[in-house]
Amino acid sequence: MNKSSPINTQVPSGSPAPKKTIRELTDRFRNWQTGIISVLFHVFLFFLFGSAVLIQATRSPQAFVSDGVVTQAAPEEAPPSEPAEAPADVPTEVASAAQAQSDVDTLNPVDPLSVLSTVSTTTNFQVPLTTGTASVGTFDGGSKTGRNGGGPGTGGVKGGGPPKTLDSPFGNPDPTDLALEGRLFDFKRSNNGTDQTSGEMEKILASFLDGGWNFDSLNSVYEVPDTKLYTTQIITPYISAGAAPSAFGVEKTMGPSYWAVIYTGTVVPPRDGRYRFAGVADDILAVAVNGKTVLIGCVNNSTFASTTSWKQPNDPKDKYLPSPAGPVVYGDWMDLKADEPITLQVLVSEVPGGGFAAWLLWERENAKYPQWPDGTPQLPVFQMSKLPDLPRMDLPPLSWGKEYWAPRPNP
Repeated sequence: MNKSSPINTQVPSGSPAPKKTIRELTDRFRNWQTGIISVLFHVFLFFLFGSAVLIQATRSPQAFVSDGVVTQAAPEEAPPSEPAEAPADVPTEVASAAQAQSDVDTLNPVDPLSVLSTVSTTTNFQVPLTTGTASVGTFDGGSKTGRNGGGPGTGGVKGGGPPKTLDSPFGNPDPTDLALEGRLFDFKRSNNGTDQTSGEMEKILASFLDGGWNFDSLNSVYEVPDTKLYTTQIITPYISAGAAPSAFGVEKTMGPSYWAVIYTGTVVPPRDGRYRFAGVADDILAVAVNGKTVLIGCVNNSTFASTTSWKQPNDPKDKYLPSPAGPVVYGDWMDLKADEPITLQVLVSEVPGGGFAAWLLWERENAKYPQWPDGTPQLPVFQMSKLPDLPRMDLPPLSWGKEYWAPRPNP
């Protein structure tokens, strides 16, 4: 039986291809159109989100207002800096200084939280006496002219002008009547130089203050001989307690504890008015006018003031003034005249050793001073003449003024 041949379905090479239907062409067009639209859509999304990220990255931090001061917010990813240790109610910005008026003190405000004072653990220290590029006053505890029991330094005579710079926070050795004269007492020794019980120090000091600041009541205490220092301001950010013996040139024979420096001078206030002193020290600051105690400001854990007859005024209108040593103490109000000299005495003292600091400020009633935003006044530093400002300090709130308590020759 003959077998049938298979059917050949291939199109001969010379024959034309079959024509595509309209349906096939329409489907292909739609597929192509859909792909184009998808590509364009994704490109659009890429540019949209890319632009948003770029704009966010280049935006400046948002500004905000706090206590009336416009500041800049930190970037979100930057952790906030740790604030300096200070009382919780201390503001971190300083209000602008009050505009000068006929009865307004023109003062230079000090940033309250700029740089914290630190305690030096050595007897060597530097006292920056100028700002800018001028020289820096240095005291390293070494031997200097007019110290270590020697005679007065060169360049000054008794009755000469007030010092223009200070060798140490405790003053210069050059004698002058136009400054406060400082005497150093060592309560660890008796007046003949032998050891004695330093535990009697506060009792002796209280008797000295209550007895009219008469030096006869200190006859039992050793006074450093031959060396006195002269200063026109009382302000000492934290330093080593050994700085006082070093300044008087006796650091090799006198320890850094149980000492007192007592200053005496004649001054007049800047103008007629009602005045008071304010201040604090670590450990003891005391002020007398014409032999009467008008201020005692001690480190916050001291009970010395309570052992004296002086009582701290309690005026509810007084603003709290913080300091590294404790609250600044306000003294007694006094009516003073610019043409009536007063005898001013200032005592600064260290008891156990370690760190020492002292700040003496002043205030005239109804005068306007720079303020913190909460109204805390920045009282002027007590000065008898213009000296280069010390570096900015955090506390207490203070100002470097343009009014000075003019010195008068000691009677």
